Formats: sequence, C-alpha cells, structure tokens
Amino acid sequence: MRGTGAGLFAAAFLAVVFAAHVIIVPSTKVEESFTLQAVHDLWTYGIRPSGLAHFHLPFWAGRTTPNNVALPLVLVALAFIVRNQRMYMGLALLASTAVVLRLELLGIAIPCYLAAWLVFRRPLLRLIFVGLASCVAGLVLSLVVDSYFWQRPFLWPEGDAIFFNVVEGHSAEWGVSPWHMYMTQALPRLLVAAIPMTALGVIACPRDRTMALLVWIAGVHVALLSVLPHKEWRFILYTVPLWNALAARGMHRCLAYPGGILVVAGVLATSAAQCVLSVAASALNYPGGAALALLHEHVRTAAHVHIDTLSAMTGVSLFQSTHLARTSSSWVPTLEPTWIYNKTESPHLDLCLFTHMLTERACPAAFREMTAPIQALAGFQFVRPAAYWTKVRAAGLRLAAWRAWLPVRFATSDAIHVCERVDVC
Repeated sequence: MRGTGAGLFAAAFLAVVFAAHVIIVPSTKVEESFTLQAVHDLWTYGIRPSGLAHFHLPFWAGRTTPNNVALPLVLVALAFIVRNQRMYMGLALLASTAVVLRLELLGIAIPCYLAAWLVFRRPLLRLIFVGLASCVAGLVLSLVVDSYFWQRPFLWPEGDAIFFNVVEGHSAEWGVSPWHMYMTQALPRLLVAAIPMTALGVIACPRDRTMALLVWIAGVHVALLSVLPHKEWRFILYTVPLWNALAARGMHRCLAYPGGILVVAGVLATSAAQCVLSVAASALNYPGGAALALLHEHVRTAAHVHIDTLSAMTGVSLFQSTHLARTSSSWVPTLEPTWIYNKTESPHLDLCLFTHMLTERACPAAFREMTAPIQALAGFQFVRPAAYWTKVRAAGLRLAAWRAWLPVRFATSDAIHVCERVDVC
C-alpha cells in the first residue's frame, strides 16, 4: 500500500510539473508543428480528407516531430521487455511503433530483440516471426490511415522520410554533426547533474541484469544513431528514462557511503535549478507567439495579418489563431470578428493586402510599429550576489516577478516587429 501511495504521489507530481511547463511556455516551435497542426485540423474539419491542409514535404510527412507521441509506447514496451513480462507483446509494440511513428526506434528494437534471444533465451524463429508480423501490421495500418488522410495511394510516411533523409541524404541539409555529438553534447545537456549518478549506476550494473540491460539498450541506440550525419537530441530522447533509472540506482548506492545523502541532495537541487532556469529561458524563446498574442490583445476589428517565416517558426500556430474562420462543427472555438492569417512566402508580396504584419525585419514604409519589437533570448549571465539581493528586494513576493528570484540576467534582442498599416493603398 505504501508503494502504491508513493507511486500515485510521484505520478501526480509529474503531472503538475508537466502542466507547469505548458502554462509557463504555452507556445510551440516548428519542430512540433506537424502534430499540432494535424490535431487542430482533425478537431476543426473532422476526419474528411478534403478538409485537411498540410504542406506536402516528405521530411515532415514522416512525422519527424512526434518523438513524444512515440515515447509512452516505447516506455511501455521497454517495461514489458526489461521485466521479462509479456516479452513478446513488448517486442511487437516496439516494432510496430517504429514502423508507424519513428523508424529510428529500430535503434532500440535491435538490442531488445538481441537481448530477448541471447539473455532471456527466447526462440530465434519466434522472435523473427513476432518482429516481421509486427512490422507488417504496422505498415498496413500506416498505409491505410495515411493514404486516406493524404489522398495518395500506398503512402507510408516513415518510409518516405527515411528515403528522403537517409537514402537521398537530404538530412545533411539540416546540419551535420561529428560522430561523438550525442555523447559529448546531447546527453550532458539532457542529463545535466545526473551524469555522475548515471556513471555510478553504470559501474554498479554488472551485478544487476536489469541495469546492465538498460545500459545495453541505451548504449546501442546512441551508437547506431551516431553513425548518421544529422543528429538532434530528440532522436535519443527515448534513452533518457533509461539513463535516469541508472542514475537512481547510482543515488541508491551513493546513500550507502558517509555523506552520500549530501551528494544526492546536491544532485537533486542542481537538477531542479537547471530545470527552472531552462523553463525561464524557454519562455523568452517564442517571439512569434508573443507577437500574435499582443496583436490579438490590441486589435478589435477584422484583420488580414501576414506572418513571416520566423514568426511562424517561433510560436504561431493554428490553435493560437483564435480569430481563424472555422466550420460550425469545429471543436476549436472562433472569436469574432474573423481574421485572415497569411503565411505566404514570396519576395514580391502585395503589401496592400495586409492590415498588419509580423516580421523579423523593420516595418515597411506603409506600416508603423504598434509597439516596441518583441524580444527573444540572446544569452544570459550570472548576477553578482550584491546585485542579486537588490533585484530580489525590488521584486518582492509578487508572482509575476518570479524571474527576479533567478540568479541570472537574461539578455534579449529584437526579434519580431508588430506592424500596422497606416497608409491607404
């Protein structure tokens, strides 16, 4: 019962933390746009393919952003596999999720299938059958569902994405990183203060088959993805819970030594501080969303707004477009009067069409600045103790001034100009 109560408390605490992140940083960036816009269109137009609108680029057709959509399925599958309970169900879930959502999950599926064969002594032929059957089932599901929504026969988005990014090599257009990037840059940023405890957990793992299995799965996944030239931290996101489990084991071992509790408390405090600082910095990293919110606040009449690329990439979304004309059956409400949100990309825009503009450049001649340019994060520096206490005393206990309690000062720069037309065309 005590374990159940502790588990419920931990789950509730995590839910509160997740909700706080969303409330403090409500906007989204381009990496999340495919899933976000798809959900908006489903809620607005239903499941009729004629009512859906997306940009048909194979890179995005493979749903390169919903790593977090796949993550819960991956964790459930790993729980089945690592505990040696419902092994085949976990393996099937992992393989089908890879085919439908993220083919990079093959980097986790491969070590899991090898562990099932070599460690848990499952029959090789049965493992092959489970893997192939699960992949075929996932492929059929993807072909049916995605072909319907995209109105293209025999469409497999993940296959298109892999062909576009890996076979044709277009992923290099998004940047090339050295082979060691995940180990020397991505994982240290993801794990932060937990790294020493993770290392301690790895050292202790030879005496614990479960911990050794976590190291095997996470290590192979990182190693396989390190071969690809284009690297992003979200591609190895699925391994973070595994490294954290190893860190927890390391903390447990650390508590056995004198003064270990102080070390553990320091690690937890450092991780919490890093989390708060990251959230505060992230809240300043969505100038497009902030600009559109300001426009909604000050403009009460019908408007035709042009949204440039930077604005669209830094917070503007269909959900935030509260005055967008939607069908009467839409689950997403529309505020009156309706607006036109225009994201046309052309060097020859007819500015006479627009009443307002969100742009990273200065306002054109026929427009004026509605307010000071929206700021975006440019960097930060730690505040000296004397200046810090002065800042805290000036802020007091006002909730709105919570950033003043942080021992850093965020530097910002002009990012988005909010423009209003003043000359009649």
